[in-house]
Amino acid sequence: MSEENLQVCRFCQRNVKIAYYCEACGTSCCSDCLHEEKVDFFSCQDCGSKNIEILHSQNKKICKDCESENIIKVSQLTKSCPKCHSEKIINIYEKKEELELKFLDLIKNTRNFTEPFKNFIDQLRNLKKKVREARAPPIKCYHFPKMEPDLLGIFKSVICLKESLIDRINVHFRHLASNIEYFFNVYSQPNTNIRIIEGILDNLNRGYDSINEFIKSNIDSIKENIDKIEKNLTFIEKITKYFNQYKHFINLADNEKPIYAINAKLSEGVNGIDVFKKSKGMLFITNMDLSFVHEYGLIKKKQDLIFKAPVDDLIRIKEKGKLFKKLYIEFAYGKYEFSLPSDAISRVIEYILLARNFDETAIYDREAANHLNKIDTDLNDLKNYIEEGINKFFIIRCKYDNTQYMDDEVGEQYDDGCDYPDEEFRFEKSMGKFPSVNQNKRRSSSQNQFEQRYSSFKSTNENIPNFYANSGKNAPECENGNHQSKENLNNFWNREINRANQRGNMPFNNSYGKKSQRNNINNEKRRSPYDKRAGFINNDRRNQNYPRYSAYGKKSGRRGYKQKSSRNTSRNPNFNRVNSTPGLTGNSFGDYNHVHLNPYFNEPSYPNSQEFDPSDIQDEDEYLLELRKTKYSLEETLNNLEKMFEQERISKRDYFKKYQELKAELYSVNETIKSFQNQMEHQNSFQRYKRDYDNKKYFS
Repeated sequence: MSEENLQVCRFCQRNVKIAYYCEACGTSCCSDCLHEEKVDFFSCQDCGSKNIEILHSQNKKICKDCESENIIKVSQLTKSCPKCHSEKIINIYEKKEELELKFLDLIKNTRNFTEPFKNFIDQLRNLKKKVREARAPPIKCYHFPKMEPDLLGIFKSVICLKESLIDRINVHFRHLASNIEYFFNVYSQPNTNIRIIEGILDNLNRGYDSINEFIKSNIDSIKENIDKIEKNLTFIEKITKYFNQYKHFINLADNEKPIYAINAKLSEGVNGIDVFKKSKGMLFITNMDLSFVHEYGLIKKKQDLIFKAPVDDLIRIKEKGKLFKKLYIEFAYGKYEFSLPSDAISRVIEYILLARNFDETAIYDREAANHLNKIDTDLNDLKNYIEEGINKFFIIRCKYDNTQYMDDEVGEQYDDGCDYPDEEFRFEKSMGKFPSVNQNKRRSSSQNQFEQRYSSFKSTNENIPNFYANSGKNAPECENGNHQSKENLNNFWNREINRANQRGNMPFNNSYGKKSQRNNINNEKRRSPYDKRAGFINNDRRNQNYPRYSAYGKKSGRRGYKQKSSRNTSRNPNFNRVNSTPGLTGNSFGDYNHVHLNPYFNEPSYPNSQEFDPSDIQDEDEYLLELRKTKYSLEETLNNLEKMFEQERISKRDYFKKYQELKAELYSVNETIKSFQNQMEHQNSFQRYKRDYDNKKYFS
């Protein structure tokens, strides 16, 4: 068993493997310290179920699964916690695996934020289509003229809701990223941190639930407005159906608008003529005329237009009768009485009065209708944003696995637990390469073999001027470890205590280091000079004048810059601190040209040890051309944005938001171009007036 898996058990005080965890009190212990307690319970002999119901009134026991009464009492020895005597004992590695899986599920469940929007967006589009059809010829219904502004407001509310949701998901990803080390590197966490990690996971779940509540509350309020519009459209569809059925009798004019239609019975006709008594049919009301179509026949229905009179010629309209109420309508050329349901008479009177001034009361908002036809929304940007964030998390998860694999691969090269590098890495490059003794042999676990190895190494390199000599008994000291002695056998020479730092400084395998550097160069070739999505501010070269390191301690250059010599990079005081978290610093995220999560995965205190120098740029014209391209793109975008605002294609809020961002980026580009040109002119002035020296010696 390796030394790194051993910990001190709090109960037996032995340096053993801690394998069990109590979910009740959060205590961890070894397998020998677990208590065994006798537990009595009832079990069904027929099905073996422990789900037993005890009926004290009847003094019998029944199995809830099979309803059998064949119940027996069973005793069993169970493991319990030595502190609280709870039976909630679980393997500590299973617990850590459970925490990691829950964290990964929480990341993947971010996709569920788009589920409530799927049917919701389709419902809005169908409503927009129905409203457009209701206003279209031949039956132009202009009831409820506020439907277009209301539906337009719903579309804008959905767009704002989607933007707010993106901001909340961004904060959610930020919280996940800030605690990523506790879950992706959970197996190296101390056992005492499990209770803390559970609390962190609960907080992240509460943040996830708050986003779901935010979506639900907003969608519920929007659906209330949608229900109102659907009721209005149902009324319009009913009126349109009646007018379409009898349109060859009514013959609507171009400016004539349907208002209402209802089944009625003509009780009294013109001058008391009995031929039209008790005639069943449809009463139609428009903004111009009042019409009645008689329908008769049992098998084959027939229709006749009884009368059609302008609503402006109406002299009197009232409700007639006390017990059997009727609608009384009087024109200058005749009187009519209609039998209607008692609750519909007052409603028909209101619609007839509305028809006389319908054009003044129901004003159709054509501007809102035009905006409604142009506006639309979908979930593509929201889905892409979520998928980008999820993919970034799993990319980091894979990098953690690769890092752990390299740690195990390097650790297998030595059997004595000493994680020290090969000899060629102990010296500066200026000293040249030195032969390593027993390079292909494994180091022995005994101290004597280690002394012989070091003595052989010393004898081989004793003529080297800068060789640091130590006695065989005292191993050379290293920065991150202690030497082993007879008094303290648990210390191993050059054993790094912090496993995270070990991942940051891994110059052990030279072939791997070259491979890592080669991968970084390939990644830099794929990188564009400016991220189009994040803007120029996050990619300003003046803000990236620090050296970049990969997750394994290799310096990676940027496209357009020369690689500078970095001898013994581990001497940088900030190097171990920056690279203590693998996969979260340096070029771990920049290789994928997506930066909306980069500020949450990069170390805020990155070393800034270099200053901007134009001489570092290999091609000044190419760099300046890229800057000018960016400037031109931003200026054209501003012009298009102003045109869209003038055409009222975007809201005032969105216009000023994007305008401010683009202006800030344009200012940054202009300042960078100005600064670059001034420094290049300053450098050229020195080269122009430098002194020319010949190759002759001053003294002969």
